Amino acid sequence: MRASLAACGLAFLLCAAGCGSATLSRDGGMGGAGGGGAGSGGGGSAQGGSGTAGGAGAAARGGAGGTASNVDGGGPAGQGGAGTGGAAGASGKGGSAGVGGGAAICTIPCAATAYCANGSCKSRTTEFTVPTTTNPLAYIAAGGDSNLWFTAGQIGRISITGAVTLFNPLVVTGLYPGATAQAIAGITKGPDGNVWFPLVVGNGYAYLGSVTATAVISNYPLSTTGYPTFGGITAGPDGNLWLAQQAPAPEASGNTIIVSTVGGTFTTYSLPNAAAQPFGIAAGPDGNIWVVENGQNKIAKVTLTGTPTEFTIPTATSYPESIAAGADGNLWFTENGASKIGRITPGGSFAEFPTTDRPVDICRGPDGNVWFTEAVYQAPGNLGRITPAGEITEYPLTSSPNGIATGPDSNIWFTEPTVGKIGQFVTP
Repeated sequence: MRASLAACGLAFLLCAAGCGSATLSRDGGMGGAGGGGAGSGGGGSAQGGSGTAGGAGAAARGGAGGTASNVDGGGPAGQGGAGTGGAAGASGKGGSAGVGGGAAICTIPCAATAYCANGSCKSRTTEFTVPTTTNPLAYIAAGGDSNLWFTAGQIGRISITGAVTLFNPLVVTGLYPGATAQAIAGITKGPDGNVWFPLVVGNGYAYLGSVTATAVISNYPLSTTGYPTFGGITAGPDGNLWLAQQAPAPEASGNTIIVSTVGGTFTTYSLPNAAAQPFGIAAGPDGNIWVVENGQNKIAKVTLTGTPTEFTIPTATSYPESIAAGADGNLWFTENGASKIGRITPGGSFAEFPTTDRPVDICRGPDGNVWFTEAVYQAPGNLGRITPAGEITEYPLTSSPNGIATGPDSNIWFTEPTVGKIGQFVTP
């Protein structure tokens, strides 16, 4: 059985030099030239704004009188010309604006769940209430339109400012009176930029749905009937959608992987064990598709032509649930039954890291780390962060979270099904 709630921060001194001028005095003999005034006006200091204009330079001392000439008796000695003071210096050019500083320092250090903003601590978590939906909030993903989209029996859209809009995901007509979508599980941005999701209708028929940025919804019928259970969905490197499907209810089994083009043409592949119960699914850094087998305690690597290779998780009965590709070139997955985060290399080598509570969903973060939710039934849970080296930091919440995704604002977003809210978490 899948044991998780998902089921039930960025002078120059411009100095204009004064130029002194000399006057000439002539009385028979030519006076000596007056000395040039050499005073330079002091330039204004460049300190942010424009500097104050510099003062005029002092007048130069006059030149010495000229020697009397013997011609025609000679005139008196010429008078030394007084030099004119230097011109006032131009105003100093304003300095460049300083680089923006960081956040104001908080006098009291902030807790791990808060950050310093304008000199005070502010919570990293902001919650947005979602209007009543037909089912609890489940999973969330960033779309191609700068919003996030989520599943809750309906399809919801939430902006990064918290504006929520709900849409009916079922547009097929003629099914039966009052037909509605009964279950919607995973959600992902497709290779076409639209958001994709599987849904099951009240008559047991299943569809693959898509919604555009302008909220145009399409449904493509799947061949499966009898209330099948779907897990995650991901965009593959082949330009298709890959979907994990379990058996129709009430059997807790199944081993089907559905591959769909964006036009709704399907292909199916099977995992080796009929009771594999595939759930989490992700495109790997190696060009393959990776799937968790909740029922077999394994991770499967599936080639784009459908050939699987299975790897057994070291901890028995770990009940793996979700999986995501990390920035380090490995795959990271949640072990809901063992309270661990697992890591598997493309070559199949494992490492496991214990968590405080049961990890549910997992995603690649905006900071090079992997982020995950930890759920506690009817009790507050945590957001978790794990570095490529395996160091875990947990951030307590006031409710139990489920789905998780990195938003277009580079923050972490998560669903809170027990309180009907979506949370935004500012990363450290």
